[in-house]
Amino acid sequence: MPSKSMIHGFKFLRVLDLQFVSIRSLPSEIGDLILLRYLALSLPDVKVMPSSIGNLCHLQTFILVGDEFKIPDSFWKIQTLRHFMVDSPIEPKAGCCLKDMHTLLQVQSGEWVRDGSLEKMRILRRLELYKISSSDSKGLDNALGRLNRLVWLEMEGEALPANILCSSNHPHLRYLQLRGPLERLHMDNIHYDAPFLRNLAILNLDGTRLESDDVSSKLATLPNLERLYLVDEAVVGSVLVFPKGGFPRLRYLSLGTLQDLEEWRVEEGAMPCLREVRLWWNQKEKGRGKKKIDGGSDSRYGVRKIERMAGAVVNLVLGKMSEYVFREVTPILNVGDEVEVSRITLRLLLSFLEDVDRKPNYQYSKLVEEWVSLIRGLAYDIEDVVDEYTLRVGRSRWKCSLKCIANLPTRIFARHHLAKSLQRINRNLQETSKHASELGIQGIPSTSLPSIKDTNLTLRFKEYSYDVAEDVVGFDHDIQVITNQLRDLHVTRRAVISIVGMGGLGKTTLANKVYNSQAVKHHFQCRAWIVVSQSYTARELLTNIMKQTMNIENNQIREMDEAEMKNKIKEHLKGTRYLVVMDDIWKVSDWETIKTAFPEEFTASRVLLTTRKMDVAETADPDSPPHHLKLLESEESWNLFCKNAFSNACCPPHLQHFQDKIINKCGGLPLAIVVLAGLLRSKHGAYEWSQTLERISHAPNKTDDQTHKILALSYNDLPHNLKSCFLYFAAFPEDYDIGADRLMRLWIAEGFVGSDQEGQTMEDRAEMYLIELINRCMIQVGRRNEIGSVVSVRIHDLLLDLARYEARELNFCRSIRDKGDSTDLRRLSITDDEGVHQYTSLGFAIPKLRSLLFLLKHDNVDMPSKSMIHGFKFLRVLDLQFVSIRSLPSEIGDLILLRYLNLSFSEVKELPSSIGNLCHLQTFIFLGNNLRIPSSFWKIQTLRHFRVGSAIEPKAGCCLKDMHTMWEVQSGEWVGDGSLERMRNLRRLGLYQISSSDSKGLDNALGRLNRLVWLEMMGHALPANILCSSNHPHLRYLQLWGPLERLHTDNIHHDAPFLPNLASLNLAMTRLESDDVSSKLATLPNLERLFLLDEAVVGSVLVFPKGGFSRLQYLSLWTLQDLKEWRVEEGAMPCLRELRLFDCSNMRMLPEGLRGLTQLKLFELHGMPIIKRRIEKDTGEDYYKIQHVPSINMPD
Repeated sequence: MPSKSMIHGFKFLRVLDLQFVSIRSLPSEIGDLILLRYLALSLPDVKVMPSSIGNLCHLQTFILVGDEFKIPDSFWKIQTLRHFMVDSPIEPKAGCCLKDMHTLLQVQSGEWVRDGSLEKMRILRRLELYKISSSDSKGLDNALGRLNRLVWLEMEGEALPANILCSSNHPHLRYLQLRGPLERLHMDNIHYDAPFLRNLAILNLDGTRLESDDVSSKLATLPNLERLYLVDEAVVGSVLVFPKGGFPRLRYLSLGTLQDLEEWRVEEGAMPCLREVRLWWNQKEKGRGKKKIDGGSDSRYGVRKIERMAGAVVNLVLGKMSEYVFREVTPILNVGDEVEVSRITLRLLLSFLEDVDRKPNYQYSKLVEEWVSLIRGLAYDIEDVVDEYTLRVGRSRWKCSLKCIANLPTRIFARHHLAKSLQRINRNLQETSKHASELGIQGIPSTSLPSIKDTNLTLRFKEYSYDVAEDVVGFDHDIQVITNQLRDLHVTRRAVISIVGMGGLGKTTLANKVYNSQAVKHHFQCRAWIVVSQSYTARELLTNIMKQTMNIENNQIREMDEAEMKNKIKEHLKGTRYLVVMDDIWKVSDWETIKTAFPEEFTASRVLLTTRKMDVAETADPDSPPHHLKLLESEESWNLFCKNAFSNACCPPHLQHFQDKIINKCGGLPLAIVVLAGLLRSKHGAYEWSQTLERISHAPNKTDDQTHKILALSYNDLPHNLKSCFLYFAAFPEDYDIGADRLMRLWIAEGFVGSDQEGQTMEDRAEMYLIELINRCMIQVGRRNEIGSVVSVRIHDLLLDLARYEARELNFCRSIRDKGDSTDLRRLSITDDEGVHQYTSLGFAIPKLRSLLFLLKHDNVDMPSKSMIHGFKFLRVLDLQFVSIRSLPSEIGDLILLRYLNLSFSEVKELPSSIGNLCHLQTFIFLGNNLRIPSSFWKIQTLRHFRVGSAIEPKAGCCLKDMHTMWEVQSGEWVGDGSLERMRNLRRLGLYQISSSDSKGLDNALGRLNRLVWLEMMGHALPANILCSSNHPHLRYLQLWGPLERLHTDNIHHDAPFLPNLASLNLAMTRLESDDVSSKLATLPNLERLFLLDEAVVGSVLVFPKGGFSRLQYLSLWTLQDLKEWRVEEGAMPCLRELRLFDCSNMRMLPEGLRGLTQLKLFELHGMPIIKRRIEKDTGEDYYKIQHVPSINMPD
């Protein structure tokens, strides 16, 4: 076709497709088509393109079929180019800036790669790059590190970057072809914790000369690889091993012309999905598809002990090596190689430990125990070396940047020391690995073992996450008997009622169920729950009673002796009907010590004891026969098991034949039942159930106690990361109410949960681990908050004994009272006054201590401030809650590894400026008053959780991008200057003293904090638009105290759901218009709790409309002085369970609509005499509206 005719007169052309049209030249007039966006050409005979092509300023796609074609420089100035596809390699112009490029096919490497032109193409999806030379390597490696949207990549040349095979920067890459020799694979730059090439489906290697070990250790772990082609010396080495579990999704495999290959091994469990395999011209290959699987019953012995004692430690150290060393130590002195050797050896050992733990064991070997002890010791040695290095290098960074040259020798020496230490440890590791075969414990075929998969955990969290305390199957009769004894007004003396039974029977659960029942709550004027346990002091018990029954300050309690405390309690309780629960009393003397604090008047007061000891019950009150808690019957046992094992409490037919075996193993003991249910819930199918029950039968134990076997097996069945989390409970005292947030932040600081990953934070994973332990019934929920989140957890005494035993065996954690060598001690817990005194009198340091935990129950323990940190340079956790130190020494800044610092209820008034040196600090807690924080503190960019007891204003200009919790902070300049806005990961915010000048900045910030779950605000001008925000899909709790600014309803997008997951709303003094309650709040789809307090709403009429508040369960109206009429239309609040009215003095009658609230179980009325008169039983005009409510409470 004539070339000019193809474009003549078509000035508006946007698309010109001339593929397979033979033209002899491209006219210069092509440059006139400036609207052109798509150009496809076939120019087999033309070698030059006109320079006017550069005028096509809107061109997006260019396709050219032709050989050896020259493209003018002007072409590379077209910045709108998105797709460039040619037939033969063309080298782009150096310096080009094509930021919108998506496709670059058949381009030649060169200067444009080296000068950063390729690196600028950040949204490139498909790249085919040829003629790569060694001089291009560095620039290409840098560019590939930033092209993180690639889906398809082909490279050919004489020096290809090998690190692409282990890249974690290419989550979207699906196809990879490499043709040509690879440069050395820099294993020391690989972050093993980050999944590499996780979506790669096709890999084609040709002439790459990859080491065969890299196929086994790197390529085999690619999680989604489906096709693999290894051609023409793609791999070098005489032996190629496809390891156990490797290539889990591979379907198509081709091996061609691998001249070095003599033996190819495919281990059992490799390539389970393979459908086609093609082999050709492998001249030396022997034993095609040969399986080499060692094993035998000889290696079963010592199984449980091996994994239990070493696996968790090895796993923890591997995580630390990722966290520190690969970020810090690879550039100098080949330290990375030494780290890699340590790491690989430890991974092999850990894999063995995981594998061997899956088999039943029938005997125990001291040799194996000794071998495991060696592994554990070497793992700890590596942890020490890594921390020592981090400490030395970290301290050198404190110096001024002008002194960086002077500090260089320090850092080089530190790296040299690290390298030498790791070389020594590696020799020991290699020797230890050899010992395994000498002991005959290698190569055990595996069966499945549950592991923590985050997606599964998320599903399990949604499906289960219940409270064990609610599972009171078989206790109905016991509850009724105990309740009647407590409420029996015929017995006017102070009676002591005892619940007696063995450990694990459910005594505490039963007492708790009775204590929190509405009938008991309303019967007694004063109540207290006291945990006694085996390690207690009388002062602790008396302090606890005073705090629960009296409004008294801590400093007042400190000034009293025990006799004064008893008299004070006795005086306060005189004339009242009180109930005190004494949980877990062990000795008669425990009761004798405390009983004189309870007045013996004729007020029908009660003391409820739980105990395992019959003599305690009989001595406490000879006139009240003890209530003996019995083992569950078979049917009750099975019902309790099903309730805990299955989400719908129904056993599927294919598992029902296990009923008798399960009932017999548990023997009617509730604790054994729920723990076994938690264990079997993680198993799938009859085979795994059968194997687990068989393991219980053969589990070693000092006695034949089935309960202890079940508990031990439940621990052994935990994945390694959860083992460490469970062992941490060993640090806590008996019957301790453990704050869930505190516990999870401690886990994070210890390194148990790894690091942040894409789409999931450490906090998310820690919560999943907590829920998993709850679902496995290893721990129990203590309390939940308004939105259903776990606030505290508890652990049963028998499980705590197990955790303490395992922790001592591992040298994982010890109490200050435990005897033994402290040289290698990692964690130390102090739980009472005696422990504090013992600690302060220590005449030596504990050099390897990582965590120092003061887990006290009261706040009158004095300690010199310097002694708390003396000689503990490796501390990661320092928890000083309830320790009365008066100042924090400046030496605190030396603890640069510190991640967690809790100073709650101390007497510290000011932090030293050296606090700013804590460059790894994640959590800071100070529940107290009037703390001064230096500006250096706000430069710690690793901060994630900041919680104080009184409002503190952060420094303006702070940049805390990882912050998750900001609690009790004061508004101010930092809100308006964007500091708050930058905290995009914030989950929980408590902001106070908000003024009108903060309003605009706060409104802007809240619009961007779209991950908030919990928000409290107090001040004089609160942003009202938060009530109608569609930017907060995760917000579950909202509290606003103070007047709202005007609600800008014109800015609300009614099509977008606002606050779709809000569960609890607390408004006080907000002066919201009553119409906004009807039109806005009533439509919140998941609101369960609503509290309107102290002029939260203004207006004389409040209407709850038909269909409004569809999921509301709890409603409280407090001191709404303007309210005269409250209307509840038919169909409003269909799920309401509890209604409380306080001092709404102008309300004249109850709404008619209360009659239709069939789910209402509790109605409380306080301080409203007119309403009270109208609902008098049988005589009140409004009584018919609430007569269907089971519990009506109107205290005087």
